[in-house]
Amino acid sequence: MRKWIIIATIVFCLIFGGVIALDFRVHMSTKSQIFSPFELNPPSNAAILVPGAGIQQHQPGRIYQERLDTALLLLQSFPELELILSADNSREKYNETAVGLHYLLNHKVNTGKVFLDFAGFDTYDSIFRAKAIFQAEKLIIISQDFALPRALFIANQLEIPAIGVIASSGKVSFRNVLREKFANVKAFIESTRKLKPHFLGEKIPLEGESNSSKALLKN
Repeated sequence: MRKWIIIATIVFCLIFGGVIALDFRVHMSTKSQIFSPFELNPPSNAAILVPGAGIQQHQPGRIYQERLDTALLLLQSFPELELILSADNSREKYNETAVGLHYLLNHKVNTGKVFLDFAGFDTYDSIFRAKAIFQAEKLIIISQDFALPRALFIANQLEIPAIGVIASSGKVSFRNVLREKFANVKAFIESTRKLKPHFLGEKIPLEGESNSSKALLKN
């Protein structure tokens, strides 16, 4: 019995050590790519990517709203930028993308600059599809400071030039921090193997017509 306890302890320490080492690598390899909204000098041909987050009663949750508010701030300063709103619409009556669009519309955003991705089920899918579907050459990824390193690590592994802009994170729960460390493992596996996202589909080039107007007509 004691032997198995020792073996289990060693295995746990190895796994935990690997998770911590990967977390360190993710943060150190991306720290020079992270900026505040007020430091941003957008690269040419870059598009804003806003990954989805939770919604409550057809309104953005706190984390999602912080990302959308940061996007609004960037669009005020750089109205020429296109924006990809990439979120989860995997369940009936749960549509993060539509909720995000209506939030932006309520703040008078030009829909001609907004492109909608309804299959951004996770950060990896959102980033992969930004290039594969929307033909984005470079990305400005908006997320909270605890999540940005992982997003940028994914972009780097997929060879998509990207920088990150911090959305105000306020109080960060221990649950979010812990979740992020294990999410790094998933991101590492997906991005190093360059796995396909859940869905691909027809290309919607950012140089063409926005698909947000069609989505509004359907609603």
